[in-house]
Amino acid sequence: MRKDKVSIIIPVFNHKQYLEACIESAIKQTYNNIEIVIIDDCSSQPEVTTILDEFKKYDFVKIFRNDKNMGISRTQNRCIQESTGELIAFLDCDDLLLPDAIEKSLEYWTEETRYSFSNRIHIDESNKEFERFSSDEEAQIDIFGEHLNVYMYASHLKIIRRDVFLLVGLFNPDHDGAQDYDMLLRIAFHFPRIIFAHVPEFVYKHRIHRRQMSKITQEVAMERAIKISNESKLRKAIRSGIYDRYVIIMLLVEAGKEHLAAKCMELIQHTVAIPHKVCIFQRDDERKAWMRYIGTNTYFILLDVDIEVMPGWIEELLVRAAEGVDIASVSCRVVARDGRVRSVGGVAEVTEGRTRFAPMHYGDSLANMETLERQDTDWNPSWAVLYKGWFSELDGDAYTYDGGLASIRLRLNNKRLVNAPNTLLLQDSLVARTQHQNPLEVMAAFARLYLETGIIVDDPDAYARAGYDTAQMANDEIGWMLRNLP
Repeated sequence: MRKDKVSIIIPVFNHKQYLEACIESAIKQTYNNIEIVIIDDCSSQPEVTTILDEFKKYDFVKIFRNDKNMGISRTQNRCIQESTGELIAFLDCDDLLLPDAIEKSLEYWTEETRYSFSNRIHIDESNKEFERFSSDEEAQIDIFGEHLNVYMYASHLKIIRRDVFLLVGLFNPDHDGAQDYDMLLRIAFHFPRIIFAHVPEFVYKHRIHRRQMSKITQEVAMERAIKISNESKLRKAIRSGIYDRYVIIMLLVEAGKEHLAAKCMELIQHTVAIPHKVCIFQRDDERKAWMRYIGTNTYFILLDVDIEVMPGWIEELLVRAAEGVDIASVSCRVVARDGRVRSVGGVAEVTEGRTRFAPMHYGDSLANMETLERQDTDWNPSWAVLYKGWFSELDGDAYTYDGGLASIRLRLNNKRLVNAPNTLLLQDSLVARTQHQNPLEVMAAFARLYLETGIIVDDPDAYARAGYDTAQMANDEIGWMLRNLP
């Protein structure tokens, strides 16, 4: 029998009349290697705090409270981040587990299993059973295809192995109310059928609130489910080679890395089925000059040649790009071979009038679930980024100081930059590209950024390689230096 640690996560918002029984049903599991992670999403009912305080006496129960109401997806994501189990079991705060729910479920797990789902009992507000839902009669042959058209049977009780999220990402807050459906379709798209296990046991009591959902709430939930279905159909089309844009992938080959070009191109050809073109450049000025000829209906992707793309990267990148007409650029998640994150987008941090362009989660462990959060970004590093067509704001400078200038121009013109943390690209190391570039070229990039925006880049090492000790210089001295570079 499996002995994996199971984290039962319970996101909480109100439901004071059902909460205590819910938590008790988790505590009384016959499977003893568990922890229970509870996060109160700023419930408006004061009784919730009192109820949760009663469970602090259990050392295997972790209780947290969000500083503000975050919604179901972000609260579930935080539950996952705070958990430590190899397996994550999902329990709604008004539902109940039968005492042997976890134990029974794990009896059906094999070495290949990553996601299990059970049959369930429907109960009303008075805990009275009125219906049973069984997946026994479902085909269960093509999990992705069978759920594609706004239908979901692979639900409660869900148990998902932790490492699944490292590939597909966390729950999407844009899909609150239908986030489980989105998660299932993403997992079913990226994983084979063998990872799913059906538990033909009625181990979960799901409460149906007959008066709970207003017509407006139902309509919103359906709209989101339809959007999720359409996104999944887009993933499927891209994998099949169908897409309405032409994609150009630009590889920059630095000196000493020429031997990597063939492998990089081979992986691109293996993972990208849609019409595309791969262009190789040995100098960035060659790439910038050529980029000016890209049409507005052409998407282009910049990649360093030592990056290895993983299956599913292009589908997730393009689906993320399609989420809004105001999105201009999407950054990939890049991870070094030692398991540390190089970037998943970028943030511009201002300290004492100087701006540090920092990759998000630089150096963090791949296992850190916070690296999987979807966010708008301040800038998108140019070593792995998509631009949705040619924008006048780029003006050939998509690569200037790793994309900082292009990103700022786009944001100043009300365009969004976002990350796609459920893409996965591998790179040999975390070494910053500026360490290999000509110091004078880096200074010229800093000067362009300063002259156009007034931003002073905070990168003492880059200045030092050009002979400047900015630690001993005031901001106006740095500004004068940048205006008067030879």
